Amino acid sequence: MAASLGWPDLVPSSGLVDLVGRPVSLLGVATAGKDVMAASGQLMCFRSFTDESGVFETVLFPQAYARLMPILEGNSAFLLLGVPKNDMGALAVHVDDLVALNRAPRYRGQH
Repeated sequence: MAASLGWPDLVPSSGLVDLVGRPVSLLGVATAGKDVMAASGQLMCFRSFTDESGVFETVLFPQAYARLMPILEGNSAFLLLGVPKNDMGALAVHVDDLVALNRAPRYRGQH
């Protein structure tokens, strides 16, 4: 699927350390996250994902957050496009785009 979007070939999260600074595609299941206020006053978030080789951390800066948060909410499995960066010893993928691979069932409350 990554190739059909013009994205790089999929890589496992275990290989991210060797790909710092280069665009990558990953498959991941969201496991945890935290929304925070950036210095600009806009929202951004940190999200943890798992794949077959482990856990990887991501960052969605304000512009990506505003565009992608509606997709993140209500889904759990994703194809992600981003660039791994080593920020003071912490490896995180700076997410540029993502595609939901599942849709969460909608809640049907009683009327």
